[in-house]
Amino acid sequence: MSSPDLTACDREPIHVPGAIQPHGLLLALDGDQRTIAGAGDIEDVLGVGDWLGKSATELLGSEIADALTAASGARAGAACIGALRGPSGALFDVSAQRSGGLTMVELEPAGPEGVPLGVVLGDLEAAASDFERASTVEQLCRFAAAEFRRLTGFDRVMIYQFLDDDSGSVVGEDRREGLRSFLNHRFPASDIPRQARALYLRNPIRVIPDVDYKPAPLQPATLDGGPIDLSDVALRSVSPIHLQYLRNMGVRASASVSIVKDGVLWGLVACHNETPLHIPFARRAACRALAGTLGRQIRAKDESDAFRERVRLRGFQDDLVALLSREGRAAPARRGTAQTSARVRPLV
Repeated sequence: MSSPDLTACDREPIHVPGAIQPHGLLLALDGDQRTIAGAGDIEDVLGVGDWLGKSATELLGSEIADALTAASGARAGAACIGALRGPSGALFDVSAQRSGGLTMVELEPAGPEGVPLGVVLGDLEAAASDFERASTVEQLCRFAAAEFRRLTGFDRVMIYQFLDDDSGSVVGEDRREGLRSFLNHRFPASDIPRQARALYLRNPIRVIPDVDYKPAPLQPATLDGGPIDLSDVALRSVSPIHLQYLRNMGVRASASVSIVKDGVLWGLVACHNETPLHIPFARRAACRALAGTLGRQIRAKDESDAFRERVRLRGFQDDLVALLSREGRAAPARRGTAQTSARVRPLV
């Protein structure tokens, strides 16, 4: 197999890969809830043969089909509409969302018996309180890295901030003992090309349970003569360039959670693991909620820092005006300024 062209990152149409990651299933339904495309091991997981053209009720049962109807158009983004147990006894989370004129239904392996909702909400509330107590953005990012690592179980979690030139810097990190640190490392803008950043705004969490997966192709590959847009699909297959990038770092599983501040992609929570690791839907939802809290706290800390800087500058200005008024001319004022040098020096 030929190696991917690592110079083609910025030109790659990553929203139409024509395949999904094979740990789950994708069903694309039309307006009548008929399956017009799909991917994954549909026959074995759902216990059906000829699935193309079948209704949601025939494939998923009436309970899921009714929930799908109720959820259709109710909110933006994917919503978990229930759980489905396949013929083998395996349990799957079922989520759905609108994408253009289609309804995209995804089935992913459910995690082990979940932690009670009250415990999850309590943990998120405690994390939010820690974020509020952070005195600086730097301290906030350290707290966030530790909390996301606890929530996801990954070997390493980094808080990655985009800079003005689109390069990135690791401003917070929590890692398993024995791993090298990437804290304060800078990465070029080409590591996360522009179309990938656009998708991070649209789809705020991205999980790759195993970088060595074999893509499961869409059937059929096209609709109405064009590729199927998988921008909003959690199972969307990943760029082979990115997969090779992760392998080069010794990473076997990864997750990325968007940090959005004032509608702009401020950075990412980047999670790496040395062995395969999947994050079920409910835990991903908790990550999204925590990332939203983090983005709001970054904005609050930035606004607080800007206010303190304005107050400091106004104090210096008042001191300088008072000196000029007292001395009556600039030269003596410069001598008097030495008395406040400690306040002037940070501006130099």
